[in-house]
Amino acid sequence: MAAIKKLSIKKFRGLVDKDIPIGEQLTLISGQNTTFKTTILGMIAQPFGLTSVDTIYGKKFTAKFGDSFKISREYDKPGEHVYTIELDDKLLKKDHIVVKSYARPEKDKQPIRFVAGGKRKTDDGNIDFPVIYLTLKRVFPIGEVSNATEKANFLDEDEANFYIENYNRLMLSGDSNKVSFVSGSSAIKQTLAPTNGLHDGLTISAGQDNLGQIIGSIISFKRAKTSLGNNYKGGLFLIDELDVTLHPAVRERIIDWFYLMSKELDLQIIFTTHALDIIDYIQKRQKNRNCKKTQIVYLNNAFGPITVEENPCFEEITADLKANIYEKVKHKKQTKIDIIFEDEETRLFFSLLTGAKYRKYINLNVASLGCLELAKIAICKAEVLKSHIFCLDGDVKLPKGQNKANILFLPSEKSPERLFKSFLESLDKADDFFVKSQHRYSKMTFRNSIPADFKDTREELKKWFNKEKGRWGGGFKRLFERWSLNNADTIKNFIKCFIECYNYIARTKKIPPIRD
Repeated sequence: MAAIKKLSIKKFRGLVDKDIPIGEQLTLISGQNTTFKTTILGMIAQPFGLTSVDTIYGKKFTAKFGDSFKISREYDKPGEHVYTIELDDKLLKKDHIVVKSYARPEKDKQPIRFVAGGKRKTDDGNIDFPVIYLTLKRVFPIGEVSNATEKANFLDEDEANFYIENYNRLMLSGDSNKVSFVSGSSAIKQTLAPTNGLHDGLTISAGQDNLGQIIGSIISFKRAKTSLGNNYKGGLFLIDELDVTLHPAVRERIIDWFYLMSKELDLQIIFTTHALDIIDYIQKRQKNRNCKKTQIVYLNNAFGPITVEENPCFEEITADLKANIYEKVKHKKQTKIDIIFEDEETRLFFSLLTGAKYRKYINLNVASLGCLELAKIAICKAEVLKSHIFCLDGDVKLPKGQNKANILFLPSEKSPERLFKSFLESLDKADDFFVKSQHRYSKMTFRNSIPADFKDTREELKKWFNKEKGRWGGGFKRLFERWSLNNADTIKNFIKCFIECYNYIARTKKIPPIRD
């Protein structure tokens, strides 16, 4: 469940009347320099914090004012900073929080302070919610910090194993077998460092240091979840310039890992970047996986005041970041592979098994042939047939040695109509499928649909199936969904076989495979 829905800025320096949407899992913020990307991270972090538990470094889950903002006495005037964060009221017990700037006493180093809730009492209105904000201080190697020292590891065994496993997975090195804690003077910088008996934590690169701080932050949230138990509601993980010091392969793997950690720990991960490879990779995930839990926010200052663009296309972002013109790309139409079915019932079952996700890759064709006739065609050696997929009932037996890579079998040794007739027979009369039927379709109704003189032949089953499927809800979809509850692994295995079959033909036709 996402804590933050939107950041609405009334006025804050060069940002006036701007809305920044926040994704349920990941939010990528990009734009040219001087578009207030880092400022937005600071604005989000400001009203949140949790002091009842500590991070693995012994610090509170808060963002320091000085890390978030650099204040100008000349230009940052009290009252000139007002913004609202829209919240999930079920999670945080309020639907929004307002943050405003107020004057500090003249003797203070900072001329203003930001107060959540609209009152001037210290910390009034701040929300108890853990936040970690990794600033650009993390990007120079820990060994270059004055008086940096390597200290004893303070992680428990599970935490240390988590670090080693994920460091090796993300960095693609596979050679780290220990972890150490490295701290700079006055704890200005702290990180987890990989060791393998050939070097110590003080000699790690900036990229290793950066990754150590990212993994360490995730371990901190894991520890908070364990410590708080049912009181843990999730957290905010903010990272400025995620891509700095990390090579492209690591960046992509971190994005995949972020989705996993976000789901496991109920984190909203918000980061800034100029890296086109990260932007491209996330956009492809959005398209290929229908990833609605992600937001790409692009801040554009090319034509005057900053505008906020939600999920612009990659070519537009590239053109702006490179100060180039945008030429709309004409995308090639997806080349489809034909799938041949013996009858409409087989085609319908396949469509429900695979869903809409793969529809753009395939054409569905009904041959209106018997299963044996279609099987004979499928094993024919004619070159033209090798670029088609033949989908047969699970009970079809091919001659010995004729199992071909372009033949797909439905996941049952029964025909679709016989399979679902048997499934209906197996359901209890009190099953939700019957009880919640909009048409009052009961177990007795099902039994009554089968004539007393019913002959258990393929033709009679087809006739019964096509007459009854409209009564099952959504043209058979509702009955399929009930069957799928009992057969999730079967469906998963069938989709895996379908993708293998498709990709086999895709390689021969030299078209892109399905990546899933």
